[in-house]
Amino acid sequence: MMERPPLLSTEPRGGIADLEALLGLANAVEEEAVTRYAQLAGLMEQRGDQATAAVFHEMCEIERRHVEMVAGLADSLQRPVPPAAGFAWHLPPDIAESWDAVQHSALLTPYRALAIAVTNEERTFALYSYIAAHADDPAVARQAEALAREELTHAAELRVRRRIAYHSEVPGGTRPAAAPVESLADFRDLDARLMRQAAEVHRAVASALEAAGDGESARLVAALAQREGRIAGGDGAAAIARPAGQPAALLQEALRPLEAASERYENLITAATQEDLLRAAQAALQRVVEAIAALGARLHRLSEHPDGVLR
Repeated sequence: MMERPPLLSTEPRGGIADLEALLGLANAVEEEAVTRYAQLAGLMEQRGDQATAAVFHEMCEIERRHVEMVAGLADSLQRPVPPAAGFAWHLPPDIAESWDAVQHSALLTPYRALAIAVTNEERTFALYSYIAAHADDPAVARQAEALAREELTHAAELRVRRRIAYHSEVPGGTRPAAAPVESLADFRDLDARLMRQAAEVHRAVASALEAAGDGESARLVAALAQREGRIAGGDGAAAIARPAGQPAALLQEALRPLEAASERYENLITAATQEDLLRAAQAALQRVVEAIAALGARLHRLSEHPDGVLR
């Protein structure tokens, strides 16, 4: 049987020795989710995307109920709930990875918002499962197992919502059929095509950024285009019209082909039945996510300057 990638890439930091520590960690998990979903809801509202904002508002309310659930559990155990701030450092970086990756997303939809929520519930399940498996105190193990089961229930509910969103976003509930990827050779052709398309956009965006006076962003995007061109083979890109706009808007434009590619790679990873195809798609996804993260970090820096230009 083909081995799937782990939900957590690193072990949780620090030990959970007693029930109070477990409650503190659980509280930190849920409080972090409330904060993140509220931030994403606000971001979507700023963009005028009310449908996706509504999903994040709903997720925020669900996580607030989870905070209350942790408080109820603490009450039943006659234990206090330690402040979340004291336990946030225990959280594996994977828990926040999806939120960070989409903060500057240009293609976020209700379906993808719910996909993020499902992933994070699954990763929280993995966190509690790890704690249960390594706990020295049987009471900690039992409660961690109970919390893990609760996260699985949450994930199952969200999968239903995700499927509904999928059908509502696409007329008839089906997406346009993509060319089948049945072999490693098929994948390499797809990867080259996606990277060639990305390079075309990125060369044009880099030129526009240079013209807009943002040389640092231009160099970042040009470097991405160069790498994508190497993957695509040959010069990797045809010339397309140079877009117009401020640096932040241009960086959003640079994100679009990467996010489209990441969605295709994610779908392939989910459906892969061959080891070589799975590993190739995982490597491509990691490469694209790194590029998205680099552009997202640059966008964050630009957002700190009212005129949109760093000096």
